[in-house]
Amino acid sequence: MTSNCLLKLGVACLLVCSAAAQRVDVSVNGGAGTTWGEGSRGGLTSGFGASGTYWTAESIGVGVDYFRLNGKGDDAVHHAVSAKFILQARGKTFRPFVATGAGWLNSWQGDVFNSPSGSNNSVVGLFEGGVSIHLSEKFFLRPAVRSYIYSGPLITVMPVVSVGMTF
Repeated sequence: MTSNCLLKLGVACLLVCSAAAQRVDVSVNGGAGTTWGEGSRGGLTSGFGASGTYWTAESIGVGVDYFRLNGKGDDAVHHAVSAKFILQARGKTFRPFVATGAGWLNSWQGDVFNSPSGSNNSVVGLFEGGVSIHLSEKFFLRPAVRSYIYSGPLITVMPVVSVGMTF
């Protein structure tokens, strides 16, 4: 429930700020990778989510992400909500970028809708790097490698592909 409130608050802030922005990107993303660290069962971790970025200049942006993670053999559902600072190279079609940020991770054990057996909250660090490929003036493809670091410590690293639109 709290992750939904944070997501709505992040989207509302992004929409309010967009009036003064040079541009705003909105995208959906998904990927698969691995998680390791203390208490991790290892193996495949996959996820999907949505992102929004408010560009204050051509190469500087602030973004908000929501990502839902599922680990193989892990009965928990993980929801990560984070804010990030982005530096992107200038370019017409290909724009390499790096991003770093922090957020909140909520992990539900059991069935969320039928008396969950518990939840765990932790702060999450986000690191990301990749390239924005602008297919046209409005549409882009953004392959990247995304890393989440959270309590345990646990590290999730996954290639992610985003498809989005610029306003």
